[in-house]
Amino acid sequence: MTGDDERPAAAPADEAGSLTAGDPLRRGAVAAAEATAGQAGGQAAAAALRQRAEAASREIAELSPDELKALSPEDTRRFLHELRVHQIELQMQNEELRVAQVELVVSRARYFDLFNLAPVGYCTLSKEGLILQANVCAATLLSPLLAAQAKQSISCFIHRDDGDTFNLLRQQLIATGEPQSCELRLVKKD
Repeated sequence: MTGDDERPAAAPADEAGSLTAGDPLRRGAVAAAEATAGQAGGQAAAAALRQRAEAASREIAELSPDELKALSPEDTRRFLHELRVHQIELQMQNEELRVAQVELVVSRARYFDLFNLAPVGYCTLSKEGLILQANVCAATLLSPLLAAQAKQSISCFIHRDDGDTFNLLRQQLIATGEPQSCELRLVKKD
């Protein structure tokens, strides 16, 4: 093994084969996960890890059973080292995924609070003007049945004199992708 190929020795593991909580490599993995969660660098690292794993797999697969038996102790140690390094890399990736999952849960809870519990009525519409989502306030203001009946047309709730204004702005939004604004009178449906 050349100096360019050297990697750090495997970290101590508990009985399950995972890094222990006090282990410096595990702490480093957590810090790395926090630093790279959600970044493009994490994707590049995952691609590099996959390439290394495939290269190691090809190297082992190319050996016949007789060659595997005839491996020198040094070659066996090298393969074992590669497997341990790969295991640690997978554990670090797993830790990164766990951190990302926690961040998603927190983000989802924050979205729920901002959207559903807002004191202002919000609706998410499709290009066709169908209500895909409505928060609690919008459902209360427009129709008690709105929360239960998604995919209802917003046009049902727009005053008939304002329908053309809404349709024009919706078409402009679809054509340009630019935000549009106007004031519309809404009617409550029971």
